[in-house]
Parts: sequence; structure tokens; C-alpha cells
Amino acid sequence: MWGYVFQTKTFLGPEKVMKSLTEKMDDIQANLRISIQTIVTLKESYNSCKAEMGRVFKNGNAKNWDFPSHLVFSRLDTFLERLRNIEEIYSVSAEMYKLENVAIQGVRGGALGTSVCRIYEEFTEHVTLFAECKYDVFDTDDKRFEENNKLFLDKMIDFERRLGTVLCKAFDDCPSSESAVKLLVMYSFILDRPHVQAQLMPKYKELIGIFSAEMDNVKLVFDAQITTTGIGISTTRFGKNMPPVAGQLKWALELAERSQITLRDFREIPQLSMNTAEDKRLFQKYDEMTALLHQYRVDVYSEWTSRVDKDCQFNLKQPLLLRNKGNLSVNLNSQLVAVLREVKYLSIQGQVNIPECAADMFAHNKEFRKYVCNLELLVSRYNQIQSTVLPAEFPLIEEELKSIDIELAKAETIMLWNSEGVWDYIEQIGDMLRDFYRRINQAKANVDSMRVIMEEWSLTPMFERKDNKKDSLLDLEGRPAVLNKRYAAIRDSGPKLHTLLEENKALFGENHTTESWIRYVDYIDDKVLDGFIEAVRVSLEFLASSMHAMVLAPTNGTVPLFVQSGTAPLFAFALKLDDGKTSFNPCLSYGFIEMVDNLITDVYNAADLVPRISLTNTTSYQYELEEISELSEIYEDVMNEVREAVKEAKQYRDTLLSFDFLWREDMDEFMEQFLGKETAFEPEPRIPPTLEEFKEEIDKYENLYSEVSQLENSTLIMCWLQIDICPFKHSLLNTIKLWSLMFKQYLMDRVTNSLQDQERFNKEVIVGLTKTLHEGDYQGLIEVMGHLKRVKETQASIESMFEPLKETVELLMDYGQELPDEVHAKLEYLPEHWNKVKRTSLLVKQNVASLQAHEAVLIHTRCQEFETKLEEFSERFRQQSLFYFTCENPYEALTEAQTEIELMKEELTELKRFGGLFEVNVPDYKLLKACCKEISLLKELWDMISLVNRNMGEWKTTLWKNIDVEDMRMHITIFAKDIKVLDKEMRAWDAYSGLESMINNQLTSLQTVAELQNPALRHRHWLQLMVATKVRFEMSDKTTFGDLLKLNLHNFEEEVHNIVEKAVKESAMEAAMAKLESTWSNMAIKHAPHSATGTMLLGPNAELFETLEDSLVQLQTLMTSKYIYHVLEEVSGWQHTLFAVDSVLSVWFAVQHTYISLESIFIFSEDLCSQLP
Repeated sequence: MWGYVFQTKTFLGPEKVMKSLTEKMDDIQANLRISIQTIVTLKESYNSCKAEMGRVFKNGNAKNWDFPSHLVFSRLDTFLERLRNIEEIYSVSAEMYKLENVAIQGVRGGALGTSVCRIYEEFTEHVTLFAECKYDVFDTDDKRFEENNKLFLDKMIDFERRLGTVLCKAFDDCPSSESAVKLLVMYSFILDRPHVQAQLMPKYKELIGIFSAEMDNVKLVFDAQITTTGIGISTTRFGKNMPPVAGQLKWALELAERSQITLRDFREIPQLSMNTAEDKRLFQKYDEMTALLHQYRVDVYSEWTSRVDKDCQFNLKQPLLLRNKGNLSVNLNSQLVAVLREVKYLSIQGQVNIPECAADMFAHNKEFRKYVCNLELLVSRYNQIQSTVLPAEFPLIEEELKSIDIELAKAETIMLWNSEGVWDYIEQIGDMLRDFYRRINQAKANVDSMRVIMEEWSLTPMFERKDNKKDSLLDLEGRPAVLNKRYAAIRDSGPKLHTLLEENKALFGENHTTESWIRYVDYIDDKVLDGFIEAVRVSLEFLASSMHAMVLAPTNGTVPLFVQSGTAPLFAFALKLDDGKTSFNPCLSYGFIEMVDNLITDVYNAADLVPRISLTNTTSYQYELEEISELSEIYEDVMNEVREAVKEAKQYRDTLLSFDFLWREDMDEFMEQFLGKETAFEPEPRIPPTLEEFKEEIDKYENLYSEVSQLENSTLIMCWLQIDICPFKHSLLNTIKLWSLMFKQYLMDRVTNSLQDQERFNKEVIVGLTKTLHEGDYQGLIEVMGHLKRVKETQASIESMFEPLKETVELLMDYGQELPDEVHAKLEYLPEHWNKVKRTSLLVKQNVASLQAHEAVLIHTRCQEFETKLEEFSERFRQQSLFYFTCENPYEALTEAQTEIELMKEELTELKRFGGLFEVNVPDYKLLKACCKEISLLKELWDMISLVNRNMGEWKTTLWKNIDVEDMRMHITIFAKDIKVLDKEMRAWDAYSGLESMINNQLTSLQTVAELQNPALRHRHWLQLMVATKVRFEMSDKTTFGDLLKLNLHNFEEEVHNIVEKAVKESAMEAAMAKLESTWSNMAIKHAPHSATGTMLLGPNAELFETLEDSLVQLQTLMTSKYIYHVLEEVSGWQHTLFAVDSVLSVWFAVQHTYISLESIFIFSEDLCSQLP
């Protein structure tokens, strides 16, 4: 037996048997089956020979093989068992390797598929370890194979259980039997495994139930369809884009195939026995359902064949076209189309025995299709013309369209689908309509070309940003070139528009004279105008949309910024500071507004480049555009935005004017005020500033420089106007530096000059004091005393000077200002030189002490003489006429007095100078100061008197009728207020009293003049005024204000008031009498004839008696006035007359009433009638 084992090992190759588990399994697996089969055949041959051994020995002496077989085959059986184990490993591995190529779908397909992949990966890892074993697997004595094999099989059992669990979950997720069967078929290679099969066996029963339920559902669907639609034509769509009959047949076929396919796959599952009662009931349902569906298909098809011939014959006798509300349609009945479609789809389905008529019609399907296609094209062209023709175009094609309608009427009446010559007719009418359609379409294409040309005008705004970048400014420099280019394009489009219009004229076959063509040209003209409107709107809206802003909060506390997302500024201006004036470059106030207006005007001017197309309207397109309110509104909106932006730009500039003091203030004047020097505004000098104050000023400008440096270089106004303040900022920073440098330079100059002055002073004093004096050398003495005085006067300031100078130098060094080395050297040695000067002055002072005492006595004597002289002048000065209002030449007297005072002031100055030299105290002489003050006050007073006299002199020449009392009164009041604020010392002077009296008299006179201007004054009143003032004058148009002042009206204020009041009262009385006369001159007494006798009777008049009563009361009131004298006679006359009217009317009405009441008695009584006269 060893030979068989050896041959088998040689055949299989022990070194590659296990390695082939991960490589070529099929070859090794086949060889293993051959080897196993060979050994099995050997044993079977042995057993067969052993059984038939008696027949081999015919003589009866048979030698049977009665020894135990295991003694022969024990080793071979062990080897066979090993081969079978290896073959099982290969078999299981082959099934597990198939997991790589299958997948699970469904709700949990991802998770379950991942589990399968994990099982497969673990399997490959395990089988790879097994395949890499280092021992001989055919060595039955080596027990390692058995251990590894047991481990492998245990692992396979785990894989099978896990795989069974995954398949059960996937089965539960299957929505139908079809998907469940597919799952089982997909994993059928593993279903034979016992542990997998054990878990899936319950699922097989579930699958039978699912399939049975689905068969029931198919039956329900079929029954529902039969109940709803029956058999035959159905409105229900069974198949997408399929006709009804073919759709029903297809539906029934698909419903049958749905169950058939599932059942076929179901039967292919080898693990199902299909022998149970449930299985038999399932197949019975299937057979019944198949029979029902087959019969349904037979019934549907039979019903259709029974009526199809009739439908074909009826529909072929219909006209080719139908007209509905002016539109044509191909009269191809849906039944005819349905027949053709049914035949087509039935042929595809392989249906036989199609009815002859339907089959014949389907045979001519291409011919019908040609008819229909050409008719559809013809109809679509005709309907397109009808639907797209414009009111302006219709009159141009009306006649030709009528001739086409006549031809088309044949297709609507006599031309049938089965008529002879249908194709010839279709070609004829098609040719006619084709040319007409071509010309109409060409005309519309020309209009579209015109529209394209006009749309090019409005594709982009007339102005562009620089380099066409969205974040660039408007290209104002390149605007002329762009404008010329756009103008050229628009100018060139004019001839093109006219050429296209001429082409349309030829296409329509019209001439210039027809009314329809003129209206069509006007229509095109309107389109051109619309094109220009759109072009202008695009440009205007570009500006308008770019100018709409969104305001944000201030960024630096003072200046608001305006921004808009995605919008760049349009214009940019630079704010400059030149010669102390801020300005925008270019000019913003007027030039910018005019520039924007010119931009918009350029847009409008483009409309003048195209000649007017209209034959009736000769005005230019530009004139029409200017009348469009919509464009005007956008234009106004843009200009308002521009004006608002200009306003806000100026406001922004004004925010920067907070620094205007830097360039408006005069640096020299400011420095003088800062240094405390005497100025026109501050005549008294102030205390010089300290070094700390200098530091504060310098720090202020240094901080200001830092603040200005942090200003943004540019800002946006309303998001579209950019203001570049760099030029302004640089100029302002330079100005600030100049201010700072002014203070630094002053300090440097003060240090340098102070040291230089001190050095020069030291030298001069030393030279002056060391000069030798001779007896009688008065001028030399004066010079020496002057030097001593200078030393004495400057000692305190010089001794306190050096330390501040050192501090100043240190401060300048802190600000980076370097001083020459010479300055530092002088600060070191000049204090010692000053000490030398002080010592020299003390020695000299002791030497000239006797001479100084002698000169002091002489100075005291001169002071006494000056005091006497001053008293005499003061007494003479106060007796002059300057203090009296009657002074005739005040300014000459003022000049003389001022000259004397100046001479005395010069003499006093000389005395004080010598007193200072020789240390003699000279008095201030307050009497001289008093004289100086009085001469100044007199000058001020006489200036006021002169001003008042000059104004009053001008008023005196004003004519009476031109006197403006209120204006004069206002000026006089101002004069009165002005003199009240004069120095109170003047009020004791006669000149002041005279001025005050003149102003008061003038005010009083103006009051009386105002009253005399009353229009109620008559000539008699002026005569009364002359009597009161005892002044005679003639009142005329040449009377002046001066003439009235001669009346001294201020002395007759009460008399004038009484005369004016009397005139007003008399005027009122005259007006009342005139009204009374007007009332009664129009008053009439009503009368009417008696109804019976015809006698005229006075009628009742309540208005008359009421007016009479009011008039009598009014006259009685006038009679009691003290001013009645002038109208006494007229009032008395009216009073007498009205009393008479009242008496007469009273008697009349009494008699009339009595007569009327007694008339019947007298007339109808014969006795009384006989007694009447």
C-alpha cells in the first residue's frame, strides 16, 4: 500500500497542496478528487475480487482472502482520511472565497455588507495562516495537521453561524419575495453548510408565505383592473407612451412574467423540497393566475379587432385640416393615430392575425407620416404667422393672407385623407406658404436685427470704469475716446436701420405712400425710440445704482464713512490746502455738478446721431427722450444724489476745519500774544510765558501732529464719491511742524541771543565803567551813571537768567534740537564775567558819589519849576470854550491844547530819565494825567456832537412827503443810547448837556411830525398850527423837515396833539355824514295798488323805519360831540329832514290804515256816500 501512498503524494505534491489554498485551488481540488476516487476504486476492486475468489478457483480448492482488511489497508485508510480532510478544507474555502464577489442591498445593506466583508477578511487571514504551515500534510503520523484542521473547522463553524445571522437579517429586510429569492440565489453556494441551513430553514417557510401573499396581491390587482375598466379600451395608462390595447396586453404579460420569474428562481433553490401542501397550493394559485391573464389578453385583443375596421374607414373620410378660432390644425383623428400606434406596438410584441384594414393602413404608414409632417409644418407656419403678426404688420400682408386662406379652405372642406391628389395639393399650398412665410420671417428677422442693433446701445453704460475694472473710478480721462467710439457705433447703426427698413419694404411689396406702410414705419420708429430710452436708462441707472449708499457708524469718532457692499466709488477728488485755503481738485462746488450733468447730456446727445425714421414725426429722438418722465425722474435722482454728495463732502471738509486755526492764525501775531507783548487788542503787556508753558505749546502741536498723522488718507462720501485728503494732510502736517518749530526756534534764538546780549552787555559795561572821568565832564558822568543804572536794573534778571537758559537747552535737546558748541561754552563762562561786572560797578559807584549828590539837588529844583508850570496850564485849559456846546471851532482848540500837553509830557519824560540816572524820585504829576484824560474825553464828545449834527443836517433837507419818521426815530434813539455810555465825567460839561437836550428835542419833534402826517389834517388845521406856534409858513410839496423844525414843535407838543385829534374826529364825522347821505339817496318807499280799488298805497317797510331810527340816533350822538362845529350846519339839516320824514310817514300810515278799515262803510252806505263831498 505504501506504493499507492507514495504515488499519490508524488501526484499531488505535498509542498504545494496547502499553499494552493490561496492561489490555484481548482487544479489541486480536482487532483484531490482524482486521488480519492483512485483509492476508493482500489478498495472497491479489492472487495470485488475477494467476493469472487471462489469463481477464480474452479477446482473447488479456493484460497479465500480471509485475513482482516485493516491489516492491508490500515495505512491507506488513514491516508485516505487525510485526503478527504484536505478536500473538505478546499471545498469549504472555495465556498467562502465566493463571499468576495457578493453584496447585500437594502435598508441595512451597508452594515450587513460590512459584516460579510469582515467575515471574509477573517477567513482569508485564517486560511493564509493554515496554508503557510511548514510540515508535510500527507504525513499521517504528524498530529499537527489534525490540530490545525480542528481549529480551522471550528473557525468555519463560527463563520457559518455569523453568516447565517447576517443572511437572516438581510432576509428580514427584503421587501418582496423577488428580493428574498435573489438573496437566497446569490448565497446559494453557502446554503448547504449545516449551520447556515439550520438558521435559514424557518425563513424558507416565511418565503412560501410571502410568495403566496404576492400571488394573492396579483389577483387583487387583476380583479381591481377588471372591475374598474373591464375588457377593451381603457382610459387608464398601462404602459408609458403605449396605446391602450397594446398597453393592456403588455400589462397582462408583465403581470404574468412578474410571478413567473419569481417562481422560476424559487424552484432553482435546491434546499427547498417543494413537496408540502403549502407548496402545492402555491403552484395551484400560480396556474390559475396564469390562465386568467392569458384569457384577459385574448379578450382584449378580440374586442379591439372587432371595431378597428370601422374606425379606419370613418376617419379616412375626414378633411385634412380643421380651423378653430382662426388657427389651423391637422385633422388626423386620434382614433386613426391610435390604430397606427396599436399596430406598431402589437407588431413589436409579435402579435399575429392583425385585422386587414389596420394592417393595410399601417403599410401606408410612411405615406401618412409624410402627409402629416408636411401638413404639421404648413399648419405651424400658418399659425405662427397668425399668432405673431403685429398690428402694424397685418395691413401689409392682409391681401396676400386672404389668398392663402382661400387655398387652405379646400383642405378644410373637399380634400380628404383618402382623396386623390392629396400630395400634389400639399406641395402646392406648401410652396405658396413657404415663400410667404420666408418673407414674413425675414422681415421679422430684420426687425430682430434692428432690435439687436438697438440692444447693443444699451449693453453697457455710455461711461466706463477705468480699464473696465469693477473697483476702478469712472474713466474721465478716457471718456472722449470712449464717447467717440460709442458715438461712431451709434452713428453707423443709423444707415443699417434704414437699410433693413428698406429690405422690409421690398419684402412686404409696399411703397412710401400707403397708409399701412407709414404706420409700420412709425412702429419701427417707436422701437428705435425705445432703444434709445433703454440706452439712456442703462447709463442713468448705472449712475443711480452706484450712488445708493448705506451709512455706517463713524470710524474715528468724527467722520462718518459711507460704504455699500460690492460697490466701488465713481469719482475721486483731492482735498488741498494752499495759501491758507482749502479746496477740492477738481472743483467740487460747481464744476462737479456741471461735469455729471455733461455726462448725462452726452448720453442724451447720442440720440441725435441717428436720423429720424418716422415719415410723420420730424422731431429728433433727443427731444423725445427729454420729454420721458421716467428718465427725467432718474436724472433728477442722480443730480439730487450729486448735490447731496457735494453737500456732505463740504460737511466732511468742515469737520477738518477744526484745524483751521493752524493756517488762519498769523504765526507772528500769535507768538507776540503768547510772549505777552503789547498788541492792538491787548495794549498792556502781559507776563512773559514760562518754560513750562513753552513745553505745553510744543507738546500740543506734537500731539496734534500725531493725531493728524492717524487720519485716514481717503474717505467715501455716500459710497461713490472718494475724497483723497493726502495733499491736505501733508500740507497740514507741514503747517503743524512750522508751528512747533516756531516755538523751538524761539527758544533756541532766545538762548543764543540772551547769551550774546549778555556777553555784549558785559563788555560794554566794563568798557564804560573803566573810562576815566575828568572834572566838568558832565557827558562822561551821564554815561557812567547810565552804566551803573543798567547794572542795577538788570542785576536781578541776569542773575536769574542762567539757570532757566540751561533748562531751556535741556528741553530743546529732549525734542531733538541741537545747539552749537559755542552756546554751551558761553553758559559755562558768562556767569563768572557777570560777577566781574558787579564788582567793577560797586567800585565806580563809590568814586562818583559826590558828583551824584550835586546833580540830585539840581533835578529837585527842575521838578519844582515843572509843577508850577503845570498848574498854570491846567487852570487855563479848564477855562477854554471846548467844554461849552456853543464852541465854534472845537477841533482847532483841541489841537492847540493837545500840542501843549505833549510838550509837557516830553519835559516830564526827560526829568524822569535824569532822576533815574541819579537816583532821584520824580513825582507822577497826576494833574498832567487828568489833563490828558480830559482832552481825550473832549475829543470823543465832540466826535459824537459832530456825528449827530451831520445826520440832522441831512434830515433837514428831506421833503415833507418823504419823511420816514420811524427811521429817524431809530437813529435818534441810537444816538441817545450812545451818549448814555459816555464817561460820566462828561455829564457835568455844558457840551454834553447841549447834546443831550438837542437829541431829546429832536425826539419830541419827530413825535409831533409823525402826528402831523395824519391824512385827516386839512388846510384849516395847518392854519390853526401856525396860530399856535406863532410862525407863518406856506405848506406845499416843497416843504422840508427843516421848515417844520423852525416851528419849534418840541415846545408845542400838546397843541399839536390837540389839533391832530380834532382833525381825526372831524374826519370821522365827515365820513359818517357821507355814509348817511349815501344810505338815504338810495332809499325807496315801497307802494302797491289796492287789490279792490286799484288805489296806490304805501307798503310796510321795516328796513326803512329801522334805518330811520339808526340815523336819528347817530345824528343825536354827533350833536353831543365837542368837535361838531365844523359839520354842525350839515348835521342839523339832516336831523331836521329826518324828523320831518318820520312825522310824515307816521301820519300817512295812520291815515292809510284808518281809510282802508273804513272804506267799505263809506262806499257801501248810501247815507254816508250822499254826505261825502
